Amino acid sequence: MPDHVHMMISIPPKYSVSNVIGYFASKVGRDEKVTREYIRHQETEDIRVDQLLLV
Repeated sequence: MPDHVHMMISIPPKYSVSNVIGYFASKVGRDEKVTREYIRHQETEDIRVDQLLLV
């Protein structure tokens, strides 16, 4: 996507999340498989929504 990046990272237990990224936001929950699928298909979904808004 030209205006943002999706990332999925694994943080070792010795580091706090706040020290690594500052915050965590999830639209799909903490299930890794669901998160990977969300990221994989997000561009297609964004294009579909944009097409609907043009109508």
